[in-house]
Formats: sequence, structure tokens, C-alpha cells
Amino acid sequence: MKSTMTEYRKRESGDLRTELEDKRREVFNLRFSQASEKAADPQLLKKLRREVARILTVLRERELAGEG
Repeated sequence: MKSTMTEYRKRESGDLRTELEDKRREVFNLRFSQASEKAADPQLLKKLRREVARILTVLRERELAGEG
């Protein structure tokens, strides 16, 4: 996990926001596919939600630090 957070902290805020939108879209689509059929990897939704949380954490840290 630390390597993931370190990687996210090295990236620019604009890139993180773009990835955040992509991950949220994936979560949305995965939830609908799981409702209609059996998902191939049931842990994928959990992994995606945690990645979204990590990105939001880094963005919030920067907001509080004044880096915008």
C-alpha cells in the first residue's frame, strides 16, 4: 500500500483527478454488471473503491497543505 500512496503523491493533481474520474466510472460500471450477472473477480470492486479513497486522500492532503 505504501508504494501505491507514494506513487500517487508523486503525481500531479490534474493527473490524479483524471484517474479519479476513470476509477469512479469503473466502479459505477462494475456495480451494474455485478447486479445483472456474476462478476469474474468479486474483489475488484473493493480494490477500485480503495484506490478511489487513496486518490481522494492525496488530493485532500494537498488541499490542506495549500498546494491545490
